[in-house]
Amino acid sequence: MSSHSFEYIRESQMTSSVELIEELDDDADAALPDIRPRTSVEPAKASQLERATMEPVDDDDDDDEGFEDETLAERLLGLTEMFPTPVRSVTGTICNFSSSGIKLVYSKGRSLMWVVASSFLIIGLPIIIQTEISSFEEQQSQQERRLMLGPSAATAGSPGIGVVPR
Repeated sequence: MSSHSFEYIRESQMTSSVELIEELDDDADAALPDIRPRTSVEPAKASQLERATMEPVDDDDDDDEGFEDETLAERLLGLTEMFPTPVRSVTGTICNFSSSGIKLVYSKGRSLMWVVASSFLIIGLPIIIQTEISSFEEQQSQQERRLMLGPSAATAGSPGIGVVPR
């Protein structure tokens, strides 16, 4: 669709919208009661007027009869007319940069996490396992010394001074 035909569609929609609004405004003015002050009102008419103004008005569905259902595209087109072209282009550029920035951060973050996790599994995990194994072996040797030499020998590296091995 060319930009010329797009502009023509926009102008015709705007013209029809303005005509519809003016028509509804004229209908609303005709439906309004005359509110000029009256100099004399008969008591019977005054009570009728009071009752008429106090009764609830139910016009929920009456407002929608003159309008056609709009599609989402028509509503978005109507919103674009509210903002000037520079504002729309700057907003679009900011949204595009934000979207590409988020995608870049997500992609680089995934790569970084993969490098950190695999490096830890290759380098750090064997060190932690070896440390745990040596700690377990040291606990086992202390347990054996305690059983063989008694509780005081478990903390010392060699047998005590007054203790003679059997």
